[in-house]
Amino acid sequence: MRRKTDFATGSIYHIYNRGIRKSEIFTTRADYLRWQELLYWTANYNYPYSLFEDRKTKLEISSGETEPLIGQIDKMYKLETPLVKILSFVSMPNHYHLLLEQSTKHGVQKYMQRLQAAYSKYFNLKYELIGSVFQGRFQDVPVISEPQFLQVQKYILRNPLVAKLVSKKMFLNYPWSAIREYLNPNLRKIITYERIPSFFSDPNKLSKFLLDDFSDEEQLSLDSISIDSKF
Repeated sequence: MRRKTDFATGSIYHIYNRGIRKSEIFTTRADYLRWQELLYWTANYNYPYSLFEDRKTKLEISSGETEPLIGQIDKMYKLETPLVKILSFVSMPNHYHLLLEQSTKHGVQKYMQRLQAAYSKYFNLKYELIGSVFQGRFQDVPVISEPQFLQVQKYILRNPLVAKLVSKKMFLNYPWSAIREYLNPNLRKIITYERIPSFFSDPNKLSKFLLDDFSDEEQLSLDSISIDSKF
């Protein structure tokens, strides 16, 4: 049985999980959008996103005035310090990858429990299902050096290309990864940028970095921090 990680505040972790029995967990654009909303919300708010959305929708129908609700939620339920900082992510039809920095004690565990529970509730309700959506808890591995940080970033963001979901020409336009936020300051919401290399905001430099194959040395190092091939 795999030993649970003792997550440390300030440390970085590669997180992975997939659908139960490798089934799809994102089947429509709305599913991907909900997941991305939850990526941000569950790190920053101690309030159910589904309840917030229901209240907001009712206000939009009745009066159109949602600003007071948003202000109330921010004042009462927004965390002073996020549970985690999200450094990278990619969402694929039957799995996801995250690169997280723990910001508070037990932050990773709390965040992942809330994130997966919130999405499972949404998914089961939408598709009239019961039971597990994800393959257990989640898998994790610490990222302990700057070279590893860059390699796991590259590994995560190349997923759509490796899976042939996008061509090399359209690679940077894949909508369900951190790439859009890296390249578009106006879209930035989910990602925390302090640790992100400056060249990630340059499309030509980012494209070259991601499209270059791993060297043999990089691949050996990557084997210790990739997860899905072992799960």
